Amino acid sequence: MKKLALLLSVFALTFTSCSSGGDDSSETTDPNAVLPKKVVSEDADGEFTDNFFYNGTKLTKIESSDGQKSVFTYTGDLITKVETFYDGELDLTELYTYDSSGRLISYTTDYADFFSNQETYVHNANGTISFTRTEDGEVYSTGVFTMVGNDILNVVSNYDFGFGPVTTTNTYTYDNKFTPFKNITGYKWYAFAGSENVGSGFDHNVLTFTDSETSSNNVSSTYTYNALNFPVSNTYTEGSQTYIETVTYN
Repeated sequence: MKKLALLLSVFALTFTSCSSGGDDSSETTDPNAVLPKKVVSEDADGEFTDNFFYNGTKLTKIESSDGQKSVFTYTGDLITKVETFYDGELDLTELYTYDSSGRLISYTTDYADFFSNQETYVHNANGTISFTRTEDGEVYSTGVFTMVGNDILNVVSNYDFGFGPVTTTNTYTYDNKFTPFKNITGYKWYAFAGSENVGSGFDHNVLTFTDSETSSNNVSSTYTYNALNFPVSNTYTEGSQTYIETVTYN
């Protein structure tokens, strides 16, 4: 299901306290207890809803209005597998592997009866993260992420599909508020994996995304926030298109 809708375009986000008791319609006053419960996307084509389910602060599944369901498996506090089903049929399996420090070192996507991709990561002493991407065992991209905290500042990617090498640079800017997903256990590396071409922030929300290859992918967002500094609406442009998202609460 990942990832643009969840990470770059904060559609209509519904927050609730992770407490199981009391009235879930009340907004929590503790920012450390805020968890997204529902994401509603509205555009010219209609409405799309993701519903989030938890065991404490661990994400167990996301159910979507289009018949998609993603089921999460943890090892300790780390997400190690996500299985995505469409109308009950397994469509995609994502596997996550970590080093002894809990840092993501490989991410594999297996599409049922189709193909398999893998990304491997090297965490450098200067804080950058080098990556290699393969499809069915063949390398098609290498590059480097530059990070600011847990947010991607830029990513330089090198491609060669047989027509000569191409280098692209994607650049991101952020606000200083919370992302809706900051309190989900293990979500940091889930947000990071496969994020070369989508805006990816975990500490903060993406304000701008700039693609050096084509301006039609560029995104600019303007948020409004609740009293706890989580986004409650987002007006953003992608290329020549403008979209508006709003936030509701359980």
